[in-house]
Amino acid sequence: MRRLHAAGKLTPPAAALMQPLPREMLFDTKVDPDEIKNLVGSKDLRHRLALQRMRAALDTWTSETGDRGQWLEPPDVAAPFEKEMHDWFGTPAWYKPAARKTKAAQ
Repeated sequence: MRRLHAAGKLTPPAAALMQPLPREMLFDTKVDPDEIKNLVGSKDLRHRLALQRMRAALDTWTSETGDRGQWLEPPDVAAPFEKEMHDWFGTPAWYKPAARKTKAAQ
């Protein structure tokens, strides 16, 4: 995929997968089963209300379960996994390990 992307041979949806993911994504899987159109910025009240409900559900889950997924692991913990992924798949040009920040550092 990286070679096809570099050659400009991917369709727009496939090319979008080669970019860093947005912080949030919302899809209408009945209308868009392939999850192509991210509705996070939609002006449609139904989409805005759905996003609001999902954010509240995530906040509740995080609080009730003590989920720590909102914080990045320290660089020394993440480094072995990043190396393994690099060894297996290579590292995308856009990825900058030095740019990693923990929640506390932001």
